[in-house]
Amino acid sequence: MRREPRCVMSSDEILGGRYRLVRCLGRGASCDVYEALDVRLGATVALKRFREASLDALIRIKSEFRTLAGIAAPGLVRFFDLVVDDDVAFFTMELVDGAPLTEFAREAAGDELRGVLGQVAGAIGELHARGQLHRDLKPANILVTAGG
Repeated sequence: MRREPRCVMSSDEILGGRYRLVRCLGRGASCDVYEALDVRLGATVALKRFREASLDALIRIKSEFRTLAGIAAPGLVRFFDLVVDDDVAFFTMELVDGAPLTEFAREAAGDELRGVLGQVAGAIGELHARGQLHRDLKPANILVTAGG
């Protein structure tokens, strides 16, 4: 049985004057990830909200965002906005409708799994070619869409 993540959120809250939190997608060591609605565009995004907004944390957040926002490649999510507003820091990115690799692997045939792992290797190779590391590569962070 899949356990629901525990994020702190209010459905009435609009972050950065633009993003309404819809539901919690996951909780990491330093951040929570939500599905959010961009109320200006009517688009759904993933929103990574950092729990600490100290100067050191903000430097790391901005560095991570700038590095990743400049990379567009198959198999990697696109990054949209970085917002630092009072004591809130977050960035938005493409929302992927998919299952974690561990769930996909339980049901997948060998050829399907090899195909997905080939795509993962290609995406990681693209990061490495640009001198970047993923730093949190694990099955839970690899989402497989219905189309594979």
